[in-house]
Amino acid sequence: MSRFRALWGLTAVACVLVGMAAMTGTAMAATCAVKDGTAKFTGLQEAVTAAKAGDTLKVTGTCEGATVIEKNLTITGKAAILKGGGPVSVVTIGREATVAISGVTITEGQGTLGTGECYCYEGTFGGGIYNKGTLKLSKSTVTKNSISGISSEGGGIYNIDGTATIEKSTVSENAVGGGGAGAGVGNASIAPSRAVGTITVVNSTFVKNNNVAIRSDGNHLTIKHSTFKENSGPVIGTNNTEVLISGKSLISGEFGQFEGPVVFSGGTATIEKSTIEEINNNHAKAGIYAKNGAAVTLIGATVTKNGGAFSPGGGFYLTEGASLKTTKKSKVTGNTAEHGGGVFLTNTAGTVTEEKAGEISGNTPDNLYTEP
Repeated sequence: MSRFRALWGLTAVACVLVGMAAMTGTAMAATCAVKDGTAKFTGLQEAVTAAKAGDTLKVTGTCEGATVIEKNLTITGKAAILKGGGPVSVVTIGREATVAISGVTITEGQGTLGTGECYCYEGTFGGGIYNKGTLKLSKSTVTKNSISGISSEGGGIYNIDGTATIEKSTVSENAVGGGGAGAGVGNASIAPSRAVGTITVVNSTFVKNNNVAIRSDGNHLTIKHSTFKENSGPVIGTNNTEVLISGKSLISGEFGQFEGPVVFSGGTATIEKSTIEEINNNHAKAGIYAKNGAAVTLIGATVTKNGGAFSPGGGFYLTEGASLKTTKKSKVTGNTAEHGGGVFLTNTAGTVTEEKAGEISGNTPDNLYTEP
């Protein structure tokens, strides 16, 4: 009898401990604390609504649901989590707002339905952040957000006619389905004359985003001191965008997409003191695919160890008037392809220029190949 009571007692204690752990986990997940000076709130949207322009909100815990910001604010987190948990953008920033966000993880957003303002009716946009204003995101993580739809864009962050700076942050494991793109960041401009649709990425990491880590149809894309790895599909895809990749940035990984992992369509692209390397894109078109008159310039940059035995182009694939200039000790070397280990030029491609000790050499089976 005493043995039965002892076993029953142990079982009861175990059940109590499990129950306490579950309650603690639930309580932790539900806890959201926001301070604005001496004022305290239990929800981020509540705090944003009550705040005056220019205020700083300090966030701890996990804040669930959508937050819409239409005023100038600073949001600082201490291991804080902003969680969507439904068909919403976790954070939406209005057109006239300037917002600085730091020290937070933004996750589980599913985006905003397309509207006429972005000519994007089929799909969702901006799973983590939907920015129409001015955003500075620093020391934060945007992860595991998802969107879907044939024209969907910006699984992690969608920047529409806005200006966004991503600094010392990680954009990871965001997804886009149903034919969309820009799983990490989508950048668009519907008013080119305003010189908006601008993304700047500094000292940040993009990893394991599923279909185009950054897609830009905006005016400007600048990447400095940043790393892209283990992303699937094209890593960077731009259309009529002024692109600068600099400061020892690294783009690497393994891909199997048709057009290649870095795609420049129109516009200009300058790659300075950075590396595009070890992109195994067998059957796809080179490490960098340039078309539609895109002008690519390498300045002290390296494009190496890209391609595959069946790739048309290892380092570069140029078509539709696209051109390449290598300068200031840039190197296109050690790439492999079926034809054009260094550069594959279609019969509609532009020119290839080597100057100031820029060189295309040591590629397999050849350095330059021009399509008959």
